[in-house]
Amino acid sequence: IDSNENIKKFMSIMSITPIFVDILLKFMAKIHVIKTNKQADTVDYYAHNFVSSGLHGIFLLWIKNQKEIPLKELVDLVENILRGKVFE
Repeated sequence: IDSNENIKKFMSIMSITPIFVDILLKFMAKIHVIKTNKQADTVDYYAHNFVSSGLHGIFLLWIKNQKEIPLKELVDLVENILRGKVFE
């Protein structure tokens, strides 16, 4: 395992996955309170999990593709996805 760089990269990415998802969910819960002035309910948590899974997937793809696009471009892409503009 030590000699295989791909396995080492995969293992390091997988080890941060739960932390990354947890941070996203906490961030989304805080944004929810700011935007709606109420705590998230069960349905909101489903939406938060859906979006956080997508953000996590984009992050993993970016890492897998060796960060082939600049971070600013990635952020712009995510913003356009969240605003529903990516398919225009």
